[in-house]
This record gives sequence, structure tokens and C-alpha cells, in this order.
Amino acid sequence: MKLGIKFNLPFRLVDEDTYDFFYKKVSVKIAIKLVQNFNASEDILGMKIETSGSGKVDMPADEHGVVNYTKITMEIEDHTDCNIGCLSDTLGFNLDLAIKITCMQMLNRLVEVIRNSTNKFWIRFVTLRDIMNFQIFDISQTPNMAIVSMSPGHGYGFPNFRIIEQENVKDVVKEILANQSEMDTWKNLFLDSIDYFTKDRYNDAVIIANVSLESFIANHLYNKLNGTIPDNKEENRLRILKLPKSLHKIMRKHFPTIDGRKLEDNEDLWNKFDNIRRYNRPDAMHSFTKKIDQKTAYETIQDIKTIMKWINPDINLG
Repeated sequence: MKLGIKFNLPFRLVDEDTYDFFYKKVSVKIAIKLVQNFNASEDILGMKIETSGSGKVDMPADEHGVVNYTKITMEIEDHTDCNIGCLSDTLGFNLDLAIKITCMQMLNRLVEVIRNSTNKFWIRFVTLRDIMNFQIFDISQTPNMAIVSMSPGHGYGFPNFRIIEQENVKDVVKEILANQSEMDTWKNLFLDSIDYFTKDRYNDAVIIANVSLESFIANHLYNKLNGTIPDNKEENRLRILKLPKSLHKIMRKHFPTIDGRKLEDNEDLWNKFDNIRRYNRPDAMHSFTKKIDQKTAYETIQDIKTIMKWINPDINLG
């Protein structure tokens, strides 16, 4: 089977070139073409672009696509007899999504190599939501069979996570702003972990989700102490800061003392917690760091969410 893929990225990815390589035993050819974005340049930058002939204006750090956006052409060949009709029978409505995910992963392999080779830290990894005007062609048969993806929203969803429309919380937003209320750091970190997950950055997702859990537990215990001893907030804060660095020790000894409940009494939740902290977290960030896979990252985020909801059922965590 040989597929031809075309799509656009609304930003400058890397330099124009053609890249041939293998990705998991699949032959890949990626052609990068930068396209001038004259209208956006003038409207956003206040810079009018004019070129003559084949001249082109480029801005290497143009991550917003103000001067250039990127056209991607890919050829993928796996040397099997399965054609696009065969894939369609197997994947059904998920065909374009499955191929789009594969393209994202291949493109991010290219980004990883160029980013590390050049030290250009601003080069961004591609997400499903970046991929626009996605077209698939089966170029192993004549005439070519084509499929156009009609779903530009891929990559905005995270399984079992509830998104609230802004219209439904506008009064809450205005109240928080008017009262200059502080937002919980742990919540921003948890949302960051989901964002990293949708960007195919699974190690980052696991690391940040674990930091979010640590911050959440500290906040929860601090609030419990303040509810019991409201006049000693600074002493309560210092007490939390003096807790052991090991979250296992905190959850075994100090959490029951302050909260009154024991996570270990819930065998299923304790096993999830133990797996997250003893295996997934060290794999993602400690010596001989492993490349975390999608399944492990997703389960880690989901299990952390479940533990947080057990600790405080009232939190808004999707």
C-alpha cells in the first residue's frame, strides 16, 4: 500500500526540504513547502510583503504563521497488499483520524531530530488540531482514490473529560476577576498535562500530572488544617512544607492524621497511586528515562484524576 497525504499547518514548521526516512518499518517521504502569508503579515505585523519572481520572505521563528504557513506532502509505503478500501473496511469512520495520528507522529519524529540538531527550542511539535485541509490519496491504485477529512476538530478532545462552554461560566469568570481570587496552581498543571497528552508529549504529560497531584494534596491538607486551626495559617503552611518528600509516606502517615481517611483502605485506588508513583513517574523522569507510550500516559492522568476526586469530590475536574 502506498498513500499520498496532503495537509497544511497554519505556522512555519521547519526549512523547506524533502526528507526520506523509515518510521517503524514504514517508508516515509515528507516534502515541506513554505507559503507566503501576505494578508496576515500586513494585518498582524503591519509589514507589507512584496516579492518579485520567485523571491520569498522567510522568518525562521515564525511559529504563528504570520509570514509563512506550511504545506506538507507525504508519501507513506508499508509494502503490504492492503489498500485504502481495505483500511476503510477495518477502521470505518476512524480512517482519517488513524492516518492523521500516524502522520502527526511521523512529522514529530522529523521535528524531534531537527530541533535537537539545531537547538532551535521554539520549533513546535505538531498536534492533531494543527492539521488542516487533510487529504488522503491511495496512489498504489489507478485512478487514485481520495478521501478528504471533514473533521478539523481532531485533537481537541480528551476521553472522559468534560469541557464547559465559556458562556455557561461567564458569571463565575467575572466574579473571580472582580474579587482578584487566586487560581489553584495544581489545576493549571493538570490542564497542562492534558494539553501535553494531545501534543503527543507523553513524558511531559506524566511528569506534569504527578506534579499536579503533589500540589493538590499539599493544598488539600493545608485547607484541612486551616479548617481545624484557622488562626494559624502560617504555622499550618510550615507544617505542610516540613512533610516528607515521599508522597507514599505522606499518604500512609500524614494524610490520615490530617484528613481522617486512609487511601490504603481503598485497595483499587491505592494500587493506582502506587503504580503512578513507583513506576510511571520514575520511568518518565528519572535515570535511563523511558519513552512513555500513549496508553501509560492516559491511564496515569485518568488515575490521578480519580484519586483527586476521591480526596475532594467537589473539585471541577472534567
